[in-house]
Amino acid sequence: MDHPTLPTLKPARAFARSWRLDLALLAFLVVPVLVIGAARVHASTFNVHPVRLFLQESASTTQIELRNDSDETIALQLNAVRWSQGPDGSDVEEATDEVVFFPRIFQLAPHARKMVRVGLASAKAPPAERTWRLYMTQLPLDTESGGTQLRVMLRVGVPIFLAPQKTTLAGAVKGLALDGCKVRFEVANQGTVQFRPSTIALQVFDGVGSEVFSQSQSGSYVLAGNAQRRVFDLPPEVCDKASTVAVHLEAPELKMDQAVLVAPAAKASPPR
Repeated sequence: MDHPTLPTLKPARAFARSWRLDLALLAFLVVPVLVIGAARVHASTFNVHPVRLFLQESASTTQIELRNDSDETIALQLNAVRWSQGPDGSDVEEATDEVVFFPRIFQLAPHARKMVRVGLASAKAPPAERTWRLYMTQLPLDTESGGTQLRVMLRVGVPIFLAPQKTTLAGAVKGLALDGCKVRFEVANQGTVQFRPSTIALQVFDGVGSEVFSQSQSGSYVLAGNAQRRVFDLPPEVCDKASTVAVHLEAPELKMDQAVLVAPAAKASPPR
């Protein structure tokens, strides 16, 4: 049976950004903390540059700049973690002393800047890229008494990458299948460095090649040698029409596509 001709995938919509730093490159967490002070909600902002650190055996140290964009003094604490991924592609973080940085705790006056030196205790080039994250966590400062104040503490993580002996960029979509009304597949990194798809697009076609459904998800890092599981949920009416499912991914200097015909048994609605 021949595959139906697949039309060109539609470009994915840009995802909104609510933070001045590029959330696609940062691990970002906002933590609300109740402290004593005036009865108001208060938040400070700080900026980090660059948002990713690329190190190599011949250049294993660098600097990052932190800038206080608020009108009040802020306190920051830095800590590093070893960053890997589990069997399903989820992030795993472990405390480490492999990343060396200074200072660890400091204050920034309003609109002031601070340079932080960052390096690796050992920077011998590995067979595959190694990865860490350096977190900058805002600490609460003493406030005036006399009420309750909700302060928003910010935590920003900057990825650190140590270049491998040889850089190979390669990936593939594996195991694409329709399981009930769920499209499942893996995004496999077959190279020696990470990649991050800007978008992951799904299209579903009927028996004559007409598109009956499309959806996209935002991409996330897939580290070297790892695979990330992905699932798309289809509406029941789309399951009945589906004949072919296609997935398209794009990352810098890398594109991945896979399309499969759907077996009739696979399209059966899951038992209730």
